Amino acid sequence: MKSVFVFVVLIFAYFPFAWAQQTSTDDQAHIEPRRPIKEKKEAQPQGESSSRDSLLVHGGTPSASDTVGGEAGVQEMLPWDPHKAAKDIEVAQFYLKRKNYRAALDRFKEALLYKPRDAEALYGLAITEEKMDLREQAYKNYQAYLEVFPGGPYA
Repeated sequence: MKSVFVFVVLIFAYFPFAWAQQTSTDDQAHIEPRRPIKEKKEAQPQGESSSRDSLLVHGGTPSASDTVGGEAGVQEMLPWDPHKAAKDIEVAQFYLKRKNYRAALDRFKEALLYKPRDAEALYGLAITEEKMDLREQAYKNYQAYLEVFPGGPYA
């Protein structure tokens, strides 16, 4: 009985190693590196970037908020992601309640990168800038809020 137990233990101890060695050598021959999925697009003229297409899909033209570091020649288009923007707004409001204005300011700005004309983010950004005594920027963001949502609750 004891020898059967030892035999069973040895089989279970050896089996995972044997199986791992077998699959690792067999599967490696069949694994191909991942390649990005190529979408069928119309031919683009030379020198034109694909970020232009994302602008056309989501509507609008490139603005100063779409550029990286405020440089006019360099543009980096972030994907339009309302879920990420909503999460950033939620976190920014948490920071605002805790009076961590710098963190709230950064999160509201990040939310506007993912959803540029979000009324809630614009209003929160304006409040945060007003608390930080940045009155001119706050005024501009209050105006932007009114352009986006003229009949809104904070109008």
